[in-house]
Amino acid sequence: MDFKDYFSRFNNHDFGYCSICNIESKLTFDHVPPQSCGNHGLYKINTFPEITKWQFSRNGLKFKTICANCNNVLLGSTDKDLAEFCDRVKTYLKGIKNNISYPNSYNIEINPQNIIKGVIGHLLAAKRPPMHSKEKPSGDYWEDLKDIFDGKNRPEYVICIGFHDYSTVNIFPFISIGRFGEMSNAKIFSTLSFFPLSFIITNERTFANRNKFIRLRFDLKNQYIDLRLLKHVSQKYPLDRITGMEAALFANEQNYVADRVSRLFF
Repeated sequence: MDFKDYFSRFNNHDFGYCSICNIESKLTFDHVPPQSCGNHGLYKINTFPEITKWQFSRNGLKFKTICANCNNVLLGSTDKDLAEFCDRVKTYLKGIKNNISYPNSYNIEINPQNIIKGVIGHLLAAKRPPMHSKEKPSGDYWEDLKDIFDGKNRPEYVICIGFHDYSTVNIFPFISIGRFGEMSNAKIFSTLSFFPLSFIITNERTFANRNKFIRLRFDLKNQYIDLRLLKHVSQKYPLDRITGMEAALFANEQNYVADRVSRLFF
């Protein structure tokens, strides 16, 4: 995807179907991740896994794909909790780097329902029909994510968190990982990773326990997270968990990698 395609795909649509509510309306910019989580300034961005020429996005990573109500009311009500969670994790990681000795546990209280809703909402905003199309976003998996966004309990999915101690941003709305010849049984992943956290959504029910991840709970309005138990994930997670007998499928031109840059040279 070249520079013109990126901005034509996400920034030049004044009207279309909102990627969250599916109502045709005037579209607004959604920052993915939210600006309050540090998404501002200059970024270089590319599609994944087909890395081509890096392009640049000013004033953060943003997608003109959702209506004002979904952006300002629905996501606006969740971004505060997401930003507060990130700020407290940043404080903890800063202390670790400064050799501060923490007690045996470091519990913080979060609102998992709001955080889950915010993460899924921003992933939905980053998902768009083919370029120049105004068709409604569709698909069983996206409907499942929308159900979770709307507060419905979908026990076949788990949402996990880990440390993402990198300047990079990974926006992977859809990755399917499975064994060669058995992709019909593949597991689906969505990830939104930015400093300092990585959020992983998957229909692999045993994922959290098997990989020692902490789960966010759909059924709780308040949850205590012990940051000392949080796992550091790699910069390319979950792609580095693919074995030699497995393959990964990606949604076409809908997965992005980005990194902040200090200034743009021409």
